[in-house]
Amino acid sequence: MAGRQPTGWRDFNPGESAQKLQQTTLIIQYKNIAAPNFQKKQTSTLRNYTPPGHLINLRKRHPTTEHTKKELHMPELKNFVAVDWRSGPDQIYFFFKDTNTYSRFDIGENRVPLDYPRPVTSNWGEFNNARNMRFGFTTTGFDTDRIDGDILWLFDYYTYDGSTIPGVRKYDQDSDTLISYEPLEKTRWKILAPYFNNIVAGTWWEQEGRAHLFRFLLNDGRALRFDYDYNRLIVETINEKTWPGLARYKDRIITAAQNDRAARDNYLYIFLTNHEYLRYNMDDNELDSGPIKVDDVSWPGLLRD
Repeated sequence: MAGRQPTGWRDFNPGESAQKLQQTTLIIQYKNIAAPNFQKKQTSTLRNYTPPGHLINLRKRHPTTEHTKKELHMPELKNFVAVDWRSGPDQIYFFFKDTNTYSRFDIGENRVPLDYPRPVTSNWGEFNNARNMRFGFTTTGFDTDRIDGDILWLFDYYTYDGSTIPGVRKYDQDSDTLISYEPLEKTRWKILAPYFNNIVAGTWWEQEGRAHLFRFLLNDGRALRFDYDYNRLIVETINEKTWPGLARYKDRIITAAQNDRAARDNYLYIFLTNHEYLRYNMDDNELDSGPIKVDDVSWPGLLRD
């Protein structure tokens, strides 16, 4: 993958070692040490780059300052969409629909930078409203003339001829620009139309011999397998055969995002109600661990208000 970066000392396994992560988080936030070497993404937009000097100044504040107290406040985590970002350092973006804001989780640094969440408006170009988002995911080398081109697909509700219908945004991660915004029925994803209102998560499920396989989780106990190359859509019941380990949580799924790990099994992080998440091993197609509590130890900075 273009621009792939090492994913850190624990390769982003939230909840795997709470004590070690908590110690690391405290060191990053409160010790007077040099800031990590944050790398600027290919574009220079404010959304994707946090000036190191800003982080240093905030980190030097005393733990009892107003800023730190605000960080410790943990709002309810609900009604949000998580998507993976593959261009440059791997990240996961979280869109909070009720407030039309978003946060960026840096996988290599294992945290959300201190100046998040931010408003979607004015930070994503022509994409300025996340309130109607349903789900989203990233593909590489798919529907682009670049073999390593990263495209973010965002699915929401589109106003067309006075009606609200399913829509698809095609966002180029490498140039950081919105390429198109069209009704679902006019895109390569039109086969999803009968199930669109029930889909809560989707991801590119690349396998040997299946370069363009996609899987989707629905809010009614079902799932979809879409093999684009064969234009074949299979409707599944979530059970121990199709999604081993997930059936007991099928009614609690809010959203999900993939961690495309270099040289290791890929994980799908499935977020549940009650501030919990699951770690699903995509290569083995089975639940790896969970549920794990979502807090400032497992996902540092995500619950910042």
